[in-house]
Amino acid sequence: MPVVPPANAERPARSRSGQQLDLFFEKAILAVVVFIVLWGPLAWGGVPAPGFLGIQGLTILALALWLVRLWTQKPFRLLWPPVCWVVLIFLLYALVRGPRVLIEYPARMEVIQIVVYASLFFVIVNNFARRESAGIISFCLIVLGLVLSLFAVYQFATKSQYIWIIPRRAQFLARGSGTYFNPNHLAGLLGMTVPLALAYTLMSRFSSTLKVLFAYCALGMLVGIGVTLSRGGIIATTATLVVFCLVLLFQRGYWIAALGILIALICGAAVFASEFGSVQKRFNEAFKKGQLADARVDYWPAAIQIFKLHPWWGDGPGQFDADFYRYRPPIVQVRPVYAHNDYLNTLADWGATGLAIIAAACAFIYYGAWRSRPVAHQTESDLGGSQKSDRSAFLLGACLGLLAILLHSMTDFNMHIPANAAIAIILMALITGHWRFATERYWKSPGLPGKLLITVAIAAAICWLGAQGMRRGMATIWKWRGADETASFDTRLNALVKAYESEPQDADNCYNLGEYLRLSSLEGNPGYEALARQAMEWYAKGMALNRLDAFFPMRYGMCMDWIGQAKEATPYFEQAEKLDPNNIYVAYYFGRHCVDLGDDSAAKQWFQRSMDLKWTELAATSLYELNQRLADPSGLYKK
Repeated sequence: MPVVPPANAERPARSRSGQQLDLFFEKAILAVVVFIVLWGPLAWGGVPAPGFLGIQGLTILALALWLVRLWTQKPFRLLWPPVCWVVLIFLLYALVRGPRVLIEYPARMEVIQIVVYASLFFVIVNNFARRESAGIISFCLIVLGLVLSLFAVYQFATKSQYIWIIPRRAQFLARGSGTYFNPNHLAGLLGMTVPLALAYTLMSRFSSTLKVLFAYCALGMLVGIGVTLSRGGIIATTATLVVFCLVLLFQRGYWIAALGILIALICGAAVFASEFGSVQKRFNEAFKKGQLADARVDYWPAAIQIFKLHPWWGDGPGQFDADFYRYRPPIVQVRPVYAHNDYLNTLADWGATGLAIIAAACAFIYYGAWRSRPVAHQTESDLGGSQKSDRSAFLLGACLGLLAILLHSMTDFNMHIPANAAIAIILMALITGHWRFATERYWKSPGLPGKLLITVAIAAAICWLGAQGMRRGMATIWKWRGADETASFDTRLNALVKAYESEPQDADNCYNLGEYLRLSSLEGNPGYEALARQAMEWYAKGMALNRLDAFFPMRYGMCMDWIGQAKEATPYFEQAEKLDPNNIYVAYYFGRHCVDLGDDSAAKQWFQRSMDLKWTELAATSLYELNQRLADPSGLYKK
């Protein structure tokens, strides 16, 4: 008689197989997140399209892995602490608010970023159950911070002119920026990372060798922050380290270390400031005649004005850049893009509602850390009989790292730099994930209906982010080809048209086409009028996409002047002046238009207006020539 195996004979084998498969997916998602941590800063902070598209693509991969794990994990449970509701509410708010704006393209770009960050948050909270996950990500972030700091020191010492293959901006050559375009944003990244390195040095259960490495990394990153010459970064990091020391003073066994760090911090700051005059100069430039003198302060009144007009819901995501010019103060003749204060920028774009949701998310994250830390510390102390705790070290370091970037964001736009924003979100998600060690209360079993709903949401995010990524990627490739000055006229024109066809809502594509055709027309070769009229068609399309950009009607009017239709061009210059009344170039070209009309008196007023806003050689030369001609009644002087 054959022996019948028990019904549960294979269950342990299947259980081990299921555990191995589940562990594979967790490690795969961890690898993707680590790659995001490394890729973002190294790819110019994720600011250029290829940099952010890399983050976007990796997020799609993480979502896909989670989707498969969701159906292979048995039993499937969802970790859903209170902050997850807040993140979901802001995500839904962005999806609803995004399409209801005046200028669609920048709003969509910002909503894409929010979907990416929210996706990362939910993926990390629900897939990193092992305590090693936070340690691995922290270790990679700390080593990356040291490498970028060393690179920044090299740039500071040699005034290196390139970041990979892209030239650095002239105004930043005397400062260290690492692989970021702006040194302030490197300071933002390092400010998040230094507290982690110090916390692991003092509080973790790692070996002495690793602790020495963390200490050296922290020191190297502090030097890196110093060579960025970022006033906001230095102040934010210093304030955060003071808070770090104050926290340790109330921790048993750490008060000596806290006093040591405070003393070292004071001595190091004094030595660094005395040895490097550029640091003193940077801070001295911020105050002139006892008053704050910083260009970014001039951007803030415009953000406040926009907020006052739309207090509850804001003007819409990504709209500050377009709306700024209506409220531009005369002293500002650059394109700020952001308000250089993430809080004011949020109020302008998202209103009080958006800022309140973000504030609630931050509050819940810190509350979760406060609830989780004692449990994490107690668990590891019980296991090893030591007061050291890797989880406590991470929670303290990550919370203070977030504090550093929150403080720094008062004077900069770190949360609009994809690499810094993504890393901040990753730290927030890892902190939130520690709820699993504090209580079982927030574990949810969604059942089959819930699993299907989550599947649909993840699949929709993957499809939408993938389609948007392909769309932007193709437009970027065609833009690059259109910018190739060695290519023929037809090749470049065709590439710029392809860029527009790939992303027809991007007004910049219309402007690029209009400018290329207008400048080609100015060469005066046969057919120049046809080129000017084609340029006008693209400027008209740009005006329809972005009704707040003064350069579209101004350039349209300039084309009309060029082909002999100066009288018909006047309304376009008036429209440009209305949209951007304090722009030196609008005033100057309005003056040139008046010259074409033969109205020298009006031209003189506009040239003088441009000069009053800001002296430029262009306006000064035109005004001088006009005055010379007006002073020559014989007519011998010619312009």
